[in-house]
Amino acid sequence: MGDNSSMAKIPSRHLAGLVIMIERIGGECAAGRGKVIVEQTGEKDPTYDDVASLADDPRTFDVALSKAGADLPAGRIVKLRLALQLFGPDTPVCEQCGDLGIDIVGKAALVRSAGQACPGCGKFLVASGAESPYPAWTTGRTVPSVIEADFDTVPGDTIYLSEKSVRRHYAVDAGLDALLGAEGVLAREFLLWLVHGPEKRRFVVDSRLALDVLENPLPAAREQNVLRNWVGAAKAFKYAPAEPASASAAPVTQKPPMVFKSTHGQGQLIQLFQELFSAREIQMFIHEISPSLVGSLPDISVGTSTYAFEAGVTLERNGVVNRVFFPRLLSHRPDRRADIEVVANTYGFTI
Repeated sequence: MGDNSSMAKIPSRHLAGLVIMIERIGGECAAGRGKVIVEQTGEKDPTYDDVASLADDPRTFDVALSKAGADLPAGRIVKLRLALQLFGPDTPVCEQCGDLGIDIVGKAALVRSAGQACPGCGKFLVASGAESPYPAWTTGRTVPSVIEADFDTVPGDTIYLSEKSVRRHYAVDAGLDALLGAEGVLAREFLLWLVHGPEKRRFVVDSRLALDVLENPLPAAREQNVLRNWVGAAKAFKYAPAEPASASAAPVTQKPPMVFKSTHGQGQLIQLFQELFSAREIQMFIHEISPSLVGSLPDISVGTSTYAFEAGVTLERNGVVNRVFFPRLLSHRPDRRADIEVVANTYGFTI
């Protein structure tokens, strides 16, 4: 590698993912030996260069595996060496299982991008420096960091959730922003306190009013010390999602699902599904192209956003997003050819 980033100490999240990847690619003979193999770098806090150097020389790597007690078949050793050489600061990690987005299929190395499926569990990969899952300030539900917007809480409107998207789309009041910065409180954390805090602001009855407070808090708090107290309360607030209802409890209305936002193929497919179809129509389309997968998807009562999310992941994981997939999709929505072609191109297909 050789650049400054490759000489940096590997963060704990990446290090844990490295151990998981080693055991996945190494197979049964590497089970439980991932951490010991990493320790063969000889460094307490290894860098990316240390890991790459461990795998550079076949003999050195064989010795390291022997010391780690990992008697791997020759084919597994070749794959593992290649995977370790590809590992770097930008390698995405899986939010669900913690694995890395590197896979070796035959002699081909597949280095996946954030937003694509994890080679381990099939869920979504995120950038190595991405936020951890967080509570959506609109509904209070914990959402993956790849989800940036809520299209359902306010019908016909987009409410942004992540810190990055909140600051990109909303103008945080300068005085409030200075207090948030001084106390180390995120804007989305302040919104979460406004909507779900124990002293719920009586004037905050919906998401739009919460955003009004974020952008222009003076009508509600004309004194600077009031704002300071609010920010202090938001900093101290520890949100705990409500306990799920027991089987004997009265049924409750399901909270609105979140909408996945991504610039990569899988995320674009999910977004396209949501724009083109209802949950029922997605189900019917999947029954048409791959009937056996319908049973692995949730009931359509989960709503279009969640159903589109699960459908996109399941279809890609099972290899259904292929050369014939997009023409079939186009036959159902010929007026959306331009949008369908864009997504098809991200998968390397033309229609």
